[in-house]
Amino acid sequence: MKNTFQLNKTGQNLLFVLLTFASLFSCQNSKPMKDNQEAFLADGMHRMELMVNDSLTLPFNFDWKELDGKFIMHIYNAEETITVNEIAWEEGSDTLRIQMPVFLSYFRLTRTAEGVKGYWYNPDNSPDYKVAVQVLEGEKERFDVKDQAAFSLNYNWKVSFIRENRIGYGLGEFKLDGQKVSGSILTETGDYRFLDGVLDGDHLYMSTFDGAHAYLFTAKIIGPGLMEGQYFSGNHFHIPWKAERDDAYSLRPANELSGVTTEDGSFPFSFVDLKGDSVSHADERFLGKPYIIQIMGSWCPNCMDETRFFNELYSSYHAEGLEIVGITFERKEEIQAVRPAIDRMISDLAIPYPILFGGSLNSVNEKLPYLDQFMSYPTSLFVDRNGKVRKVHTGFSGPGTSKYAAYVEETHALVQALLEE
Repeated sequence: MKNTFQLNKTGQNLLFVLLTFASLFSCQNSKPMKDNQEAFLADGMHRMELMVNDSLTLPFNFDWKELDGKFIMHIYNAEETITVNEIAWEEGSDTLRIQMPVFLSYFRLTRTAEGVKGYWYNPDNSPDYKVAVQVLEGEKERFDVKDQAAFSLNYNWKVSFIRENRIGYGLGEFKLDGQKVSGSILTETGDYRFLDGVLDGDHLYMSTFDGAHAYLFTAKIIGPGLMEGQYFSGNHFHIPWKAERDDAYSLRPANELSGVTTEDGSFPFSFVDLKGDSVSHADERFLGKPYIIQIMGSWCPNCMDETRFFNELYSSYHAEGLEIVGITFERKEEIQAVRPAIDRMISDLAIPYPILFGGSLNSVNEKLPYLDQFMSYPTSLFVDRNGKVRKVHTGFSGPGTSKYAAYVEETHALVQALLEE
């Protein structure tokens, strides 16, 4: 009995080992997707599509990689590259959360039997705003193209946005290279940033996605120098638009749209910073120095383009005496409600100058009563050593436009002149 018992025990141990090994092997081959990046999405280029409606998608391309156990995503819009590295699995699930930089918007993606799908959420738009998305794996092109471009786009375009009984105007700058289209549309309050698309025969398709903007332009070329189509912003808004070739058309100069109403040209202000401390034009840090007042919002991509440039200005001239102060106006009046958005903006853009809280978007005229004809976020005031406003610049034409380089050169020259006075 003793020998038989030992043999049975040995057999049981051997069976236990074999079952354990089989179990471990089985677990290794059925890992949850969150532990296996390749099973979720392969490294390389893909296309994301936001569902604008039942039949139309807003696409952009992105590169996906795993580096040292972390996910890295690069989003491309023409010449713009957006690096996204806040990517993590939601605890206890197979849903991947992709947090966009600077803004509060994010994706929640899951691999399904039909591929990678999910939603893009944008709390800056509304608390429950979301757009369905899908990933076309391995798709390197933004738009599918069938036909050669039938017309040229390399003109000066007068753009009309048709909304009920109102028409807004812009300046279209499009560059056609083969079938690829890039450029932007400038308005007196800003630009549509980096538009990226194609001309497929006589049909134009352009889109951009940066975490706040999700724009899609479609149009049919009616004939040389004329196009008509639809403009979509996410899945919540769309209006007709058209563009006509007009080599003489231009926008009003950004320095002539707004001004100040004080007799001496000063611009008094007083707001609290994010620590709750009061900051005003009369503080020692501004007295006897040239400074820039930036009227902005954390939700505003054009403001972020201007902030990146102002960061460079501050780095170049702060040691010589230049000061910059931002006054941010948000979607709510209570700072506690918008603090996360402001903090993210400051952190992700590494803003070195103070940011003050102005209040809600509709309170600008009340909070800044000495600003005449406020039209746009951003608006910036350039103040000399004597506290006199020397220039008010409305809007911002960013690096996706032809106006940007000239504005950078002009602003450097103005700052240098103010410092030398």
